[in-house]
Amino acid sequence: MHLAIFSERSPLPRTVVHNVADGVLGAEIESRRESKKGVFREIEADLVMSIETAIALREWLNERITESELISSMISEKK
Repeated sequence: MHLAIFSERSPLPRTVVHNVADGVLGAEIESRRESKKGVFREIEADLVMSIETAIALREWLNERITESELISSMISEKK
């Protein structure tokens, strides 16, 4: 089994231009921002596991989800 954990973000700008008044940095002039288009995907973790480990992970996640749902419902009832 193979599992990749990733995050996605907008590209970082190459150029950002701001107004400056009396030596104080002002608001960005967004029309002058230069950056690439699209979305960047960064792999955070790349996991390879046996089917038995994947099943154990699934069971562990199901238990954490059940616990979280119970806590969430208890908090909602107190409101």
